[in-house]
Amino acid sequence: MLNTRGGSFDSIILILGKMVQIAVAFLALRTMTSLLSEEEVARYYTLLSVFTLLNFAFLNGPGQFYNRKIVKLRDSGKLFSGTMVLLMARLVLTILALLTCFLIYYLFSFDAFFTIEAFLLVVLVTLVSGTSLVLINAINILGYRLYFVQLNTLYLLLGLLAAIIIVNLYSNTAVGWALGLAFGQLIIILPAILKIKKLNQLSNVVDWRDRSVLKKALKFCIPIVATLFLQWGNNSFYRFAIGDLYSIDVLAGIAVGLAVSMSIFGAFESLVNQYYLPMFYQEIAHADLAGRSRIFNSFFQPILSMYAALAIFVAVFSQEILFILVDSKFGHVWVYVSIGACIEFFRASSNVLYWVSQSEESTVGTTFPYLAGFLAIVASLYLIDVGTFYWLIPAMIALCSLIVFIMMYFFMGRLFYIDLSSVNFRMILMMSVVFLAVRYSYEPVNIYSSILFLVLPGGGLLLQLYMSHRDFIRRLNQGG
Repeated sequence: MLNTRGGSFDSIILILGKMVQIAVAFLALRTMTSLLSEEEVARYYTLLSVFTLLNFAFLNGPGQFYNRKIVKLRDSGKLFSGTMVLLMARLVLTILALLTCFLIYYLFSFDAFFTIEAFLLVVLVTLVSGTSLVLINAINILGYRLYFVQLNTLYLLLGLLAAIIIVNLYSNTAVGWALGLAFGQLIIILPAILKIKKLNQLSNVVDWRDRSVLKKALKFCIPIVATLFLQWGNNSFYRFAIGDLYSIDVLAGIAVGLAVSMSIFGAFESLVNQYYLPMFYQEIAHADLAGRSRIFNSFFQPILSMYAALAIFVAVFSQEILFILVDSKFGHVWVYVSIGACIEFFRASSNVLYWVSQSEESTVGTTFPYLAGFLAIVASLYLIDVGTFYWLIPAMIALCSLIVFIMMYFFMGRLFYIDLSSVNFRMILMMSVVFLAVRYSYEPVNIYSSILFLVLPGGGLLLQLYMSHRDFIRRLNQGG
């Protein structure tokens, strides 16, 4: 597979591949909400919270250290050896994570939802399959975007197909759906490893017993583990709290509503992580402090503008989006989608600010913003009784997300200068007025009229995003 650093044909394939990935992700959401009952949907999102917690606590730190060093590993001829060290570390950490599952299972009384055997099986398969995501992200960072898109598209399609088969023929449950999705990721682990081996130009070996490297890795990973756990607290803990304080129907509604916003933002975040983040890593690899600050700001300003415009679009057209993306039994959760757009804007923007800590290899300062947000969420959910005004639950989470964003901005600003002066607030205000005018001009009644109704504002949004990101697109076509 050739390294795709230009060419109109490859660009078309990349665009089509990403469109297919987004379409499959949205189709998976609608299919799951159609095939599973509300109770099983709630249980699936509970499982998703467990998967995320274990990944953050055990596996993501080494993966981020690997991504940060991957350009140097390639240049020194230690790419394949470093990858094997990472895989061994993930194996050991997966075993530790599985042992932790017993505590989670009984602490949160999951025996009311899953058998211990089914719970351990789905956790093990999901954690192992997640290795593929680390490997294909490495391929993407090294500039092989076409192969990255191919593997991403393949695992999404296979995972969705496997999930549908398992749910329809074997187990119409959250566990069955999760196992099917994990199957798609398992399939691509071997092709990803072979690709990385092929990219290794020399046969140098990483000395995994080198204490200086181990100390650097621990210094990098330990604060990340703390930060990621707190990120989980900000983004996923509410599912445990709602399940504990309210009915499973309330959990299902809020989880689906916020998941719709998350899936839309996730599609755009995947574009950022697929194209902008590797370019960012490449450009800061040999830059000084002032250069890294300038490079970061050149990324942050247009990305923040994009996220703001997207949040407004989702919040205004939440009812039409629900018609398209989920089954009709969840049509009442549109208000959660609108509030979820605010949550996702602050979350996604904070994730971009998090790049600063990666750039400076100083992750300690990221702990405090997420700690404040996590504590605020716990306090608000358990101390404030919302009665039947369930929309106040995501509203409180949105306020806590704002706190995290503000604190992250100031803490990361201590590492180098972060400039917000070029954010296009005028464009954001103008799009808000246009979206609101369109929204109240017509009332769609079904999925087909909703799709037609969103063509004009959605096309306008995409055109505006393209115009504001032309410079990055040109740099991508020129090879970053």
